[in-house]
Amino acid sequence: MGRRRSRGALATLVAIAVLLAVAVGLDALARTVVERQAAQALQQDLGTSQPLSVSIGGWPFSLALITGTARTVTVMAPQLTLSRNGQKVTVSDAEAVATSVHDVRRPADAVAGTLRVTATVSWAEVSRLAGVTISSAGGDRARFTDTISLLGADVAVTISAVPAIDPATHSLVLRDPRASVAGVQIPASALASVTGSLASKIDLPAPVGLAYDSVQASTAGMRVALSGADVRLTALG
Repeated sequence: MGRRRSRGALATLVAIAVLLAVAVGLDALARTVVERQAAQALQQDLGTSQPLSVSIGGWPFSLALITGTARTVTVMAPQLTLSRNGQKVTVSDAEAVATSVHDVRRPADAVAGTLRVTATVSWAEVSRLAGVTISSAGGDRARFTDTISLLGADVAVTISAVPAIDPATHSLVLRDPRASVAGVQIPASALASVTGSLASKIDLPAPVGLAYDSVQASTAGMRVALSGADVRLTALG
């Protein structure tokens, strides 16, 4: 009798394990299917020919299908075009991390409780937007080639500075400017108006609902970070 009970208990445990394995497998399959559909829908809505990668977090995934809310959604794109008021900029290595995403079953209508986007804007794109030649000056500094008025004469000068975001205004500023003419260092105070003018020329578009948190110069371009709350994922384009 004891052996029969043991065998019965073992059979029950095996059956439960099999059912759990099947449930996990079905859950993983559903996640894969929805992630693929979301990637295709977002790619079409954003109007990009580059394939997107979508990863939906949280377990079990079937709970997100029932409630329509996902804990996290991560979207990665090798290239993406951001726009605002007709101004467009193409970025690379873009990653968007959304939390508390509602309407996940309808990617075109999905709204994120919070959304953070990071991407790289090439120096060629930054220069195009600013109308001024801008490149890497090494480290966290950028190099600007411009003409300034010095002692009543227009002088071509190369200025290096550290791009940053003013936390109060979320606008671009150029810190620690340095420049020299004929080997003579120009005081930072004399460069203030020039760097202010240069910064105002670099109008990086921010999608609706997002604001710039930081920028950092690199050899590839400016790495930017934006964030916002209650943002539609399709607002990226």
